[in-house]
Amino acid sequence: MRERRKAGLLVPGLFALGMVLGAGGLGAQESPPAKKPAPRGRYVLPQVREARALEGALKGLKGEKRREAQLEAARAWAKAAEALKDDPGGAARAVMREAILLGLAGEGKDAEAAWQRVLQLDPDRLGARALVGLGDLARRARKTGKALEFYQEAVKRFPKGGAPVQQALLWVGKLHMKAGRMDKAREAFLQVARITTSAGRMAYAYDLVVRTWLRQGDLEKAKAAYEEAKDALARLGRGGDKRKAKAVARALAGMRSPARIERALRAAGKKPAGKEAPKNPERRP
Repeated sequence: MRERRKAGLLVPGLFALGMVLGAGGLGAQESPPAKKPAPRGRYVLPQVREARALEGALKGLKGEKRREAQLEAARAWAKAAEALKDDPGGAARAVMREAILLGLAGEGKDAEAAWQRVLQLDPDRLGARALVGLGDLARRARKTGKALEFYQEAVKRFPKGGAPVQQALLWVGKLHMKAGRMDKAREAFLQVARITTSAGRMAYAYDLVVRTWLRQGDLEKAKAAYEEAKDALARLGRGGDKRKAKAVARALAGMRSPARIERALRAAGKKPAGKEAPKNPERRP
């Protein structure tokens, strides 16, 4: 009986001691206050929020009001870049938005300086995009030789640059084609067709290849290029991916080569195969 009583007294005693310790007794330290969750992502900064809001407000504006709003948004992105100075990648993206808006507003020199800064801040991830931006500025200013240099530099320095490099290659080809250098133009377009995973871009590149042959008056090679395009797009659409298959179908349906080839055949006095070309074909790119 005594042993039972002692045991009965012991359990409540331990329970009480535990309550004291849990309440911070006997010199126990208090638990540290819970930390506030860290902000998620760089876009929580108020400067970035303001810049994004100002850029979003451009929708529907025209003329001088749009230009003024573009400049205001560009200034806001410059402030955002300053706020992101400890994050070179984030700062580079902010400056990229600034460069794009300055270019759209017609401020070529300031836009060029901004693109050069992007190239310095994050060359690995945004270098190709910056060089394409510089090429676009030069092209719009009718400095074709300088534009070609920027596009070619993007291709050379960033061969795995993805979409920006493919865009650079397309412009390399277009500028060569405009200058009558069809072989060099075709080489650039075919390079895009072989490396891209975009059905739309592949179809567009092959459309341009067909145009180079037609400009040289070679109908047979133009037709062969179109057949090559159909085969390449068919391979891209294989694998059971329904979305990819739909993209390929849209790209094929949107190709302008069939209508161009038919017009060339008619002009040459030959009877085109298949259905008639549309009465109002889409304008040339």
